[in-house]
Amino acid sequence: MSRALKINDKALGPEHPETAKTLRRLDEFHSRQGSFYKADPFLRQAFRIAQKFPEDGNLKIADFAKSYFNVLRKVGRNHEAQKLRARFLLGQ
Repeated sequence: MSRALKINDKALGPEHPETAKTLRRLDEFHSRQGSFYKADPFLRQAFRIAQKFPEDGNLKIADFAKSYFNVLRKVGRNHEAQKLRARFLLGQ
């Protein structure tokens, strides 16, 4: 999967929506394993990209925000999680 990310970065650039999808898959892989600290940087970057492309229906910002909120809580970054929750009015 990391190889796919390198290919996307080189072919499409690090800010492309397809790169965000690859980052999201890496996040999901690590989250399923319980490796939230490893998932965090992938999801953070994917979420940042998704916010730049609100017109891309495949990058649902609310889904990214909710996932990132959950990862932040799992790694003990509750203050950041609450700020994100307030910004996007996420339910728990």
